[in-house]
Amino acid sequence: MSEFSLWRRSFGITCLIAIVAVLVGCSGGSDQESDGPRHPNAGRTLSDYDELPPPPDMPEARRGRLVTRTTGDFEINGTWESSAGICPEIGIVEIYAGPSGMSTGILLRLPEENPIGTYPVVAADPDFPDPPVAMIAVQAFKEPDAFGFQAYFGELELTELDERVSGNFVTTAREITIDMLSHYVGVFEDIPLEALPDEYCETVRDSTLQLEVVEQADTSSGEG
Repeated sequence: MSEFSLWRRSFGITCLIAIVAVLVGCSGGSDQESDGPRHPNAGRTLSDYDELPPPPDMPEARRGRLVTRTTGDFEINGTWESSAGICPEIGIVEIYAGPSGMSTGILLRLPEENPIGTYPVVAADPDFPDPPVAMIAVQAFKEPDAFGFQAYFGELELTELDERVSGNFVTTAREITIDMLSHYVGVFEDIPLEALPDEYCETVRDSTLQLEVVEQADTSSGEG
């Protein structure tokens, strides 16, 4: 079983409808080159958005890896082995980078036309935002602390999508429990892309259809 398949079994469908909800449960490979996480010292005042330093420069790309840089309350600067999978019939791409304990998950909802281009980055939403859109989450664990970030603002540029996937992103990420903020940028290049199993893609499709039905019902019930 491939590295991506191992991660997919753990990350699962929940990632697709609420990517941050399963951050601490992610699993993956063991190839890591990183300075490790850093969080503010006790008593440090967390930054407001307008107090953050400028976003870092885009790091140099490395084939088969996600390379990331941050500025702000929390640092995740590293180079992570990466995997990717696609459900072509429903236009879903999942990218996973890093081992358990320090990992990034990226979800892309592809447009019906040419997928190459810019995707707005939004926070995780159980209503499964319409394409084109990207959601990015980060898990960071260092004994005894565990942190879960979601990117709630920014853009992702997809530059390649065939047998491999490439692109970059510039975002602002927020820790979901203690409200730390950091600019989070990264570049992923030539990540091998495998087709996800039909059964898995059908589960994703059925879940999104169920969400659409619920949303339509809620809208109808509110009509006068």
